[in-house]
Order: sequence, then structure tokens, then C-alpha cells
Amino acid sequence: MANTKILGLLGEVADSFEHSLAAINQHLYTTERLTKDLKHFESEVSRQIERDGKVIESGVQMLIGQAKELLKLCRTNATADYVPYCLAAVDYLVNADDAIPDFLEYDGFDDDCAVFECVIRSFNLPVKRARGAA
Repeated sequence: MANTKILGLLGEVADSFEHSLAAINQHLYTTERLTKDLKHFESEVSRQIERDGKVIESGVQMLIGQAKELLKLCRTNATADYVPYCLAAVDYLVNADDAIPDFLEYDGFDDDCAVFECVIRSFNLPVKRARGAA
């Protein structure tokens, strides 16, 4: 199994990401499946905004864009070392069962941002990073 320690994730975020990574390594998800899951997630974000009448932090739109870029990288470089990590990051985003509930907490996407930042940084991937990311 791939090692999440190289990413520098800690605590519950590391544990939840490890679960996503295990699912990827067991081939429960494919790039095509995650592409569909991401579309469903985008629809859920839109529904949440309409239902609650509030704008979910703009960072979620950045995450969706990054997820699309990661999936594109995975499709074009299927055998690269970073592929399981990228797929696990997308799975982490679209999966409601992560360290911080996405739609229940004000900072619900902070853990997702941390996962994406660690994956992108650790593999020096050509994906636009969030503002302020080191």
C-alpha cells in the first residue's frame, strides 16, 4: 500500500485519506467512476447553495477545478506513481465521510484543501494551487 506519511497529513485527516487511498488501491474506484462522482458532487454543492441560501466558501470551486485537473493527469499518465494519491484525493473530496463534514461545518472543506495541497506539493504536479499555499 502507498504511504501517506510522505504527504505530511496528520490526525483524522490522515486517517480519512488513508481510507480513500485503500479504496483506490483495492480498485474500488476508477478514473471514470470518480469523474461521475465529481459531477454528482458539483450538483450537491449547487443544491446546498440553493437550499441554504448561502455561498459555500469559494475554495470548493477551486477544489473542483483541481479535482478535474488531477483526473485528467491520471487519464494521461495512468502508470505514474502519483496516480493512486490523486485518485484518493478526488475520492476524499467527493466522499461525505471524511475528517470534517463538508456541508455541516463552516470549515468543512479545510481538510479537503489540506489533502489536495499535500498531494499536489508532494508530487510537484502541474495543477493550479490555492492562494497562499506554500
